[in-house]
Amino acid sequence: MEPKMRIVTGIMQFISWSFATMLYSGWAYLIREWRWLQTFVSLPTLIMIPLLFTIDESPRWLAVVGQHQRALKVLRRAAKLNKVTLPPDQDLLAIMKIIQEQIVNALLPHSGHKIRLITFVMTLDFCIVGMLFFGLTMGANTLGVNLFIYVAISGTVEIPARTILLPITKWFGRKRTVIISYFITAVVLLTQPCIPEGLLL
Repeated sequence: MEPKMRIVTGIMQFISWSFATMLYSGWAYLIREWRWLQTFVSLPTLIMIPLLFTIDESPRWLAVVGQHQRALKVLRRAAKLNKVTLPPDQDLLAIMKIIQEQIVNALLPHSGHKIRLITFVMTLDFCIVGMLFFGLTMGANTLGVNLFIYVAISGTVEIPARTILLPITKWFGRKRTVIISYFITAVVLLTQPCIPEGLLL
């Protein structure tokens, strides 16, 4: 995959989450007992279990950890499926060694304290984003609106929101886009206490 398409793929794959949110409101309307609802929406995930055994590891990751022959096998399979011709094996192995050296040399300066700090910040970030997302969704009953319609709309608005990220990310890059998005979100949330009670009711 071309580097410029990785951002697009990473963003677009979450659109399925938006469609699932929209469908969830419909299933919740039809199945009011939450235990049966959770069981019903969880059963399709069982289909994914056999698929886990058919998914190959990333050739890039295999190359970085030194499993070059295994990476070569994955590349051959991908080339066969896509009907393309690969360079000779010795050329691919040479490229894998270069990739491995580049990644290792890039990670060494960030090992130790810095990598732990990055991991901590990312973990904290995901926790906060998760609490905000589900907190806003589950707090819909305080708005005095139909919960099913609210959840369906919340899934619908995510589609243009995620789609508009494509040109923005291409123009400003991922880092600036994330910082600006977080800043706008923080400002909006901090203004909520200033909204008079009963305004949305």
